[in-house]
Amino acid sequence: MLSQKIGRKKVLVIGGLLFIIGVPFFYAFINYGKGWGLIGVFFAILLLWIISDIGFSGTVTAYITERFKTSTRSSGFGMGYTWGVLIPSFNSFFIIGLSYVMPAKYAETLPLLFIGGVLVIAGALLGPETKDVDFDKNA
Repeated sequence: MLSQKIGRKKVLVIGGLLFIIGVPFFYAFINYGKGWGLIGVFFAILLLWIISDIGFSGTVTAYITERFKTSTRSSGFGMGYTWGVLIPSFNSFFIIGLSYVMPAKYAETLPLLFIGGVLVIAGALLGPETKDVDFDKNA
């Protein structure tokens, strides 16, 4: 796992940057992708693969698990995952609000990817590095 070699924080920051970097590509695909044919489909799938869960599922799970002592790990993990899902569950309301200031076809993806990338980077930079946590010491 890449995060075991270079660190959880670095992988999360890289992932957040990929979210942000992907926004202009999604914009181009939304506006100009109709005539791209098979190449467009390939790049769309590649972009979705890069921006979606590549490396995040395992990294986030490991990071949250390593943040808490053994005595509070279950509660900490549950709260960390719950709060991480709670705010994004209101995306439909965010999209409705954003559709007042931009076309709906952009509001559904572009600002949410950008904001998500910024939040991932901020969370990674504000938290400690956990790749070398000694679970026996934290018990």
